[in-house]
Amino acid sequence: MEKSSTLQTELEKAQKATEQLQIQLDEQKATTEKLQKSLEKSSTLQTELEKAQKAAVSLAEANQKLIDDNKALKETQQKPEPQSAKLAAQSNSSESNLSRQESALRQRQVSSLARPVFPGSPEQTDLDIGWAD
Repeated sequence: MEKSSTLQTELEKAQKATEQLQIQLDEQKATTEKLQKSLEKSSTLQTELEKAQKAAVSLAEANQKLIDDNKALKETQQKPEPQSAKLAAQSNSSESNLSRQESALRQRQVSSLARPVFPGSPEQTDLDIGWAD
Protein backbone atom coordinates (compact mmCIF):
# COMPACT_ATOMS: atom_id res chain seq x y z
CA MET A 1 0.00 0.00 0.00
CA GLU A 2 2.86 2.22 0.64
CA LYS A 3 4.02 1.70 -2.86
CA SER A 4 0.67 2.56 -4.30
CA SER A 5 0.37 5.72 -2.21
CA THR A 6 3.91 6.72 -3.21
CA LEU A 7 3.08 6.04 -6.80
CA GLN A 8 -0.14 7.96 -6.38
CA THR A 9 1.69 11.02 -5.01
CA GLU A 10 4.31 10.79 -7.73
CA LEU A 11 1.57 10.55 -10.31
CA GLU A 12 -0.15 13.61 -8.87
CA LYS A 13 3.16 15.52 -8.87
CA ALA A 14 3.75 14.51 -12.46
CA GLN A 15 0.24 15.64 -13.42
CA LYS A 16 0.77 19.01 -11.71
CA ALA A 17 4.10 19.39 -13.47
CA THR A 18 2.43 18.50 -16.77
CA GLU A 19 -0.31 21.07 -16.15
CA GLN A 20 2.27 23.74 -15.34
CA LEU A 21 4.24 22.85 -18.44
CA GLN A 22 1.04 23.02 -20.50
CA ILE A 23 0.28 26.48 -19.04
CA GLN A 24 3.80 27.63 -19.87
CA LEU A 25 3.46 26.23 -23.40
CA ASP A 26 0.15 28.07 -23.88
CA GLU A 27 1.74 31.30 -22.63
CA GLN A 28 4.65 30.84 -25.02
CA LYS A 29 2.23 30.24 -27.90
CA ALA A 30 0.32 33.42 -27.03
CA THR A 31 3.57 35.37 -26.79
CA THR A 32 4.71 33.95 -30.13
CA GLU A 33 1.43 35.02 -31.77
CA LYS A 34 1.76 38.53 -30.32
CA LEU A 35 5.33 38.76 -31.57
CA GLN A 36 4.30 37.61 -35.05
CA LYS A 37 1.54 40.23 -35.16
CA SER A 38 4.00 42.88 -34.01
CA LEU A 39 6.45 41.77 -36.69
CA GLU A 40 3.77 42.03 -39.39
CA LYS A 41 2.77 45.46 -38.13
CA SER A 42 6.37 46.65 -38.06
CA SER A 43 6.98 45.41 -41.61
CA THR A 44 3.85 47.26 -42.75
CA LEU A 45 5.06 50.40 -41.00
CA GLN A 46 8.50 49.95 -42.56
CA THR A 47 6.91 49.78 -46.02
CA GLU A 48 4.84 52.90 -45.34
CA LEU A 49 7.94 54.70 -44.07
CA GLU A 50 9.87 53.82 -47.23
CA LYS A 51 6.99 55.09 -49.39
CA ALA A 52 6.84 58.32 -47.38
CA GLN A 53 10.59 58.80 -47.73
CA LYS A 54 10.39 58.30 -51.50
CA ALA A 55 7.50 60.76 -51.71
CA ALA A 56 9.44 63.30 -49.64
CA VAL A 57 12.47 62.96 -51.91
CA SER A 58 10.36 63.40 -55.05
CA LEU A 59 8.62 66.44 -53.53
CA ALA A 60 11.97 67.94 -52.61
CA GLU A 61 13.22 67.39 -56.17
CA ALA A 62 10.08 68.96 -57.63
CA ASN A 63 10.40 71.88 -55.22
CA GLN A 64 14.02 72.42 -56.23
CA LYS A 65 13.03 72.34 -59.90
CA LEU A 66 10.35 74.98 -59.26
CA ILE A 67 12.86 77.13 -57.40
CA ASP A 68 15.30 76.87 -60.31
CA ASP A 69 12.56 77.71 -62.82
CA ASN A 70 11.52 80.69 -60.70
CA LYS A 71 15.11 81.96 -60.58
CA ALA A 72 15.43 81.57 -64.34
CA LEU A 73 12.21 83.52 -64.90
CA LYS A 74 13.36 86.31 -62.60
CA GLU A 75 16.67 86.51 -64.44
CA THR A 76 14.97 86.75 -67.82
CA GLN A 77 12.61 89.43 -66.52
CA GLN A 78 15.49 91.49 -65.15
CA LYS A 79 17.30 91.57 -68.49
CA PRO A 80 16.73 94.86 -70.36
CA GLU A 81 14.21 94.66 -73.16
CA PRO A 82 15.40 95.20 -76.70
CA GLN A 83 14.58 98.55 -78.30
CA SER A 84 11.94 97.04 -80.62
CA ALA A 85 10.07 95.57 -77.66
CA LYS A 86 10.06 98.98 -75.96
CA LEU A 87 8.67 100.62 -79.09
CA ALA A 88 5.97 97.97 -79.36
CA ALA A 89 5.04 98.52 -75.72
CA GLN A 90 4.89 102.29 -76.29
CA SER A 91 2.68 101.88 -79.36
CA ASN A 92 0.37 99.56 -77.41
CA SER A 93 0.16 102.06 -74.56
CA SER A 94 -0.52 104.95 -76.95
CA GLU A 95 -3.27 102.91 -78.64
CA SER A 96 -4.84 102.10 -75.29
CA ASN A 97 -4.56 105.77 -74.30
CA LEU A 98 -6.32 106.79 -77.51
CA SER A 99 -9.09 104.25 -76.98
CA ARG A 100 -9.59 105.50 -73.40
CA GLN A 101 -9.90 109.06 -74.64
CA GLU A 102 -12.43 108.02 -77.29
CA SER A 103 -14.55 106.14 -74.78
CA ALA A 104 -14.49 109.11 -72.38
CA LEU A 105 -15.61 111.42 -75.21
CA ARG A 106 -18.45 109.04 -76.12
CA GLN A 107 -19.60 108.91 -72.51
CA ARG A 108 -19.68 112.72 -72.32
CA GLN A 109 -21.65 112.88 -75.58
CA VAL A 110 -24.16 110.29 -74.37
CA SER A 111 -24.68 112.06 -71.06
CA SER A 112 -25.15 115.46 -72.74
CA LEU A 113 -27.59 114.09 -75.33
CA ALA A 114 -29.60 112.17 -72.75
CA ARG A 115 -31.12 115.40 -71.43
CA PRO A 116 -30.66 118.29 -73.80
CA VAL A 117 -30.57 121.75 -72.32
CA PHE A 118 -31.98 124.50 -74.46
CA PRO A 119 -30.76 127.96 -73.62
CA GLY A 120 -33.39 130.42 -72.53
CA SER A 121 -36.04 127.83 -71.67
CA PRO A 122 -38.53 129.61 -69.38
CA GLU A 123 -39.91 126.45 -67.79
CA GLN A 124 -38.00 123.96 -65.71
CA THR A 125 -38.57 120.29 -66.32
CA ASP A 126 -39.30 117.67 -63.69
CA LEU A 127 -35.72 116.46 -63.94
CA ASP A 128 -34.45 119.97 -63.25
CA ILE A 129 -36.43 120.30 -60.04
CA GLY A 130 -35.82 116.75 -58.89
CA TRP A 131 -39.11 115.13 -59.77
CA ALA A 132 -38.76 111.76 -61.35
CA ASP A 133 -41.65 109.32 -61.32
